[in-house]
Amino acid sequence: MSALVVVLFVFLMILAGLVVDGGNAINARQRAIDDAEQAARVAANQIDMTQLRANGQVTIVWPDADTAARAYLGQRGYQPGNVQVFPAADGGVTVTVESTVSTQLLSLAFIPSFTVTGRATARPTVGIDQEI
Repeated sequence: MSALVVVLFVFLMILAGLVVDGGNAINARQRAIDDAEQAARVAANQIDMTQLRANGQVTIVWPDADTAARAYLGQRGYQPGNVQVFPAADGGVTVTVESTVSTQLLSLAFIPSFTVTGRATARPTVGIDQEI
């Protein structure tokens, strides 16, 4: 009987760990996606104003876009090695972030952390009543 209680207790702790730490991982993943979206928007705002005014061409200034996205994510607590900023196929910016979430209960089952990833793409647009 006591062996059954011990096994049941361990099983219930693992189940509680999946609920608590799984919920934390889902929330952390959503935060990572939100942060990637905002960083992509910040980067996509770094357009060449001279070229836009001269011929209406919307072009991203890449050194400024990369710096702006990384600065935003740095303020949000991401380490430089966990951030990627690169051109998207549609002329926009894609940002990928990675974050590690420590577990609370699953660490008892030798699962110390989860790694979550967020990715988003934004493209620059201009115009008042229609997109250029």
